[in-house]
Amino acid sequence: VNFVGRATNKMFVGQKVPVNRIIMENLSGVQVGGMGKRTNRRLSYWVHGYIARVIEEKCAFYNVELSKVNPAYTSQMCSCCGHIEKGNRHGEKFKCLKCGFEAHADVNAAKNIRGTAHLTEDIPLDASPSEVRKIREEIAKKTK
Repeated sequence: VNFVGRATNKMFVGQKVPVNRIIMENLSGVQVGGMGKRTNRRLSYWVHGYIARVIEEKCAFYNVELSKVNPAYTSQMCSCCGHIEKGNRHGEKFKCLKCGFEAHADVNAAKNIRGTAHLTEDIPLDASPSEVRKIREEIAKKTK
């Protein structure tokens, strides 16, 4: 518990550039695995809910804007060309099968999250993955 507090404090305090906005995935649908179904569900709600709540509280305290985005396909979508394909991601490595862009998978996903924060009206938090894919593909076509 103290680790989460210390880690989130570092997001706001002592930064060279003041933080004015935090963008994060809406983690309400993420699941923890490896244990019984009931235990996984309880752990998932606690961990993601707790971290999200701490970040929300810190944003309110430090007067920082918080935006949440739908996480569907952020780890499979190329932050360079917008191509979505499961084969783009291999563990920690991301390589777009369309344009060849390469990056650490988490860095690529973070760029996608940052890049879609302004699209919260276009991509609702509760949209299904298939709806999100259609919207993301349409946006990628328009931006070319």
